[in-house]
Amino acid sequence: MKTFYTRKGDDGYTGLLKEGRVPKNHPIPEAVGALDESSAALGVARSACEGNSSAEIILTVQRDLYSIMAEIAASPNRLYNSAK
Repeated sequence: MKTFYTRKGDDGYTGLLKEGRVPKNHPIPEAVGALDESSAALGVARSACEGNSSAEIILTVQRDLYSIMAEIAASPNRLYNSAK
């Protein structure tokens, strides 16, 4: 197994879509993570569905969550400009 290093270390920030970085404890990555976990739980529920109509509704909700996550992560008015 190959190991990959960026040699940059963890500076405590995470990148957003398009541009910008926020601290890892900022509400943006917290919100995106919570929505991602919700989508994963819905995926488990969808896999257990016996009828197509329920599975289709859940899939629609999951797709909506993906759009919301992208909006949150790419919203330019919420960017945190660090001095780094």
